[in-house]
Amino acid sequence: MKDIWIEVLIYIDGGLDTREDPNLEQLIDIITDFTVSHLGRGVIVEDDVVIKAYCTPDEMEAGFIEELMRFLEELNERHGGYLDFHLDTRPIHTEDWSEGWKAHFKPIKIGHSLVIKPTWEEYVPHEGEIVVEIDPGQAFGTGTHATTRLCLELLEEYITRGDGVTSVLDCGTGTGILGISCAKLGVREVLMLDIDPVAAEVARHNCQLNHVQQYCSVTTTPIWEIQETFDLVLANLDKGTLLLLAQDLTRVISRGGALVVSGILEGQGEAIIERFESLGLVKESIRKDREDPEWIAISFRQNDGNPFDSD
Repeated sequence: MKDIWIEVLIYIDGGLDTREDPNLEQLIDIITDFTVSHLGRGVIVEDDVVIKAYCTPDEMEAGFIEELMRFLEELNERHGGYLDFHLDTRPIHTEDWSEGWKAHFKPIKIGHSLVIKPTWEEYVPHEGEIVVEIDPGQAFGTGTHATTRLCLELLEEYITRGDGVTSVLDCGTGTGILGISCAKLGVREVLMLDIDPVAAEVARHNCQLNHVQQYCSVTTTPIWEIQETFDLVLANLDKGTLLLLAQDLTRVISRGGALVVSGILEGQGEAIIERFESLGLVKESIRKDREDPEWIAISFRQNDGNPFDSD
């Protein structure tokens, strides 16, 4: 039996033309980032005025359309109220869309050396480049999302600048892109956590694709059951989940270790900083994505030891 999906068509009408208004490209990026981060799968952009996203009937019933409409209303307000968004939905079969979005996932260089490439694209690396090959399957994380780019940039800096990072926890690993990148940069103890068993299986597959399975462990164990501590903790989630898991994310940082969080819009940063600083962490940096500056990542340091240590 064929799977039925819901195609969500987002029409943008505000008299914008990319030839006359370059802000339209940024607007499209912001909307696609929202849909990808909430649904964990690719989108298709047509004629710069139609964005096609795909959700399951269960995701639709859980309120994705209502969340999207609220987001578009807030976006319109921030842009002076002159935009006109129109939504339409229609049921389609899996094969009608599952291949189309791949055309938009190309090899991308991030940071100084990392290159993220899908399995179906050819790429000849330049000297010094480290290629991470990803088959997204039904999991989130292709390297094209702003928050993934930010996390990749920061983890590369932490690992390569001599901080002594020997262990990493990737919380909410999705496709495994962050954890695999850590292993390919030389970390030999990487725990990749995702409570979604489908994502965990995709991450295991990608570890094998990149020949790092001996360094990476993938688990569906929730973070509140993790007892080990790590030199670097990565959490590319969302504001609500970060606030909910803040105590456990802090608990699993080794003495002197670091935490990188993302999945955050710029206006959400203050609440995140306040929460983690209340748990004893020290903010090290706030980084905006160069292409989509509304998205940020924040890094923290555990300078005075872990307050959850019993000794």
